[in-house]
Amino acid sequence: MKLFIQLLTILVISCVKMQAQHIIKVPNIHLIAHNEKTLMMYEQVGLNTFKEIDMEYRNLNNISRRLHIDRDGLTYSLEQLQSRYTTVLFVGHLRSNGFEDLKNKQWFVNTKIIQPHERHIFKFTDSNFVTYQEFETSITNDIPDKYETPYKVIRASMLEQQPTIGYWRIIDQVWYQPIILDFGNEKQIILLNNHIDSDFVFIPLMDEIKIISEEIDIKKTVEIQKHSPSFSPYDYFDHFKFSKLYKKAITKNNTYRILDLFGNDLLEKTFDRIEHNNYYIVGENDGSYTVYDLLLNELEFPNIQKYYFNEYGLEVLTKDEAYYSIEGFRETKYPIKIGGKTNGNNPIISVFPKQKKLTYELLEKVTKSFYKIIKNGKSGWLDITTMEEFFFD
Repeated sequence: MKLFIQLLTILVISCVKMQAQHIIKVPNIHLIAHNEKTLMMYEQVGLNTFKEIDMEYRNLNNISRRLHIDRDGLTYSLEQLQSRYTTVLFVGHLRSNGFEDLKNKQWFVNTKIIQPHERHIFKFTDSNFVTYQEFETSITNDIPDKYETPYKVIRASMLEQQPTIGYWRIIDQVWYQPIILDFGNEKQIILLNNHIDSDFVFIPLMDEIKIISEEIDIKKTVEIQKHSPSFSPYDYFDHFKFSKLYKKAITKNNTYRILDLFGNDLLEKTFDRIEHNNYYIVGENDGSYTVYDLLLNELEFPNIQKYYFNEYGLEVLTKDEAYYSIEGFRETKYPIKIGGKTNGNNPIISVFPKQKKLTYELLEKVTKSFYKIIKNGKSGWLDITTMEEFFFD
């Protein structure tokens, strides 16, 4: 049975939890065999005899699945397997600790249907995620008017049919949480699983990284040493879907955790409340807030008193200031201060029609939701949505 078809979201026989990755201990695997699109594994049961490993996935609950392994009753000789597959190799031929070697690396992927104005790139992040990105270029040195952010120029060619230098944008992107099959002695292969289908297998060999896929006809892959497309964080997270990689799970104590699709607790921390948008995750405990980007990196947001999600990030109120924080994984502050002027001495201002009485000596818009105020000579903040006032001195 084909491994690609079988690899679903899994909770496995034996797993070691690490942030945003899933390690499956697969003991007693001695041989790996593959063609262009198919990979199979075998256990050695005699001097020259091997049994095929059959895998199927059984539902445990609405969060995870369990991998069940059976040994085929038939045996095969090494010669029979070599005649069936283009490549047959022993597990000992794999590079040690191959997943760690893949971090922060990228590959151009040339497929049989790729167009000259397109680029496909694998990118392993340093936080245990992988993306498969599809770019297209305008094939011009002019920045298209419809692009709010100019995309930087690629000035190097690493594939056949490199198009004219142009500006690039991400047109599609799939995020993966790697599944690592660990055979022991630090020998591993890496599976990239998209929801219920396994799209790619990375086989770290001593002198190369072999990539096979049942879904895509890979013609050639080239490791990117430098000069890869640059793009805005908005593009980077535009195709990131929280529900495809995480689950917000409630505990018996009515607190919340973030789990991966295999049931692993990614933050090892519970919160009274967890919220997220396309760029940030916010956990709250007893009025104290912790902010993460979507790759689960904890960000520096001191003394948050209140926040609102918006299309591009957060509006944040602290004891010292109110500001916007945008661009997804990178905190950037953009205070916007719009002060209103009034006539007369010691003017008193109200928010009509929510306030019927004149209330403030100062009402200054800083963000969409948070206004700086002076009331009875005391400085503070007003949440214009709820009309809640904050005084910290």
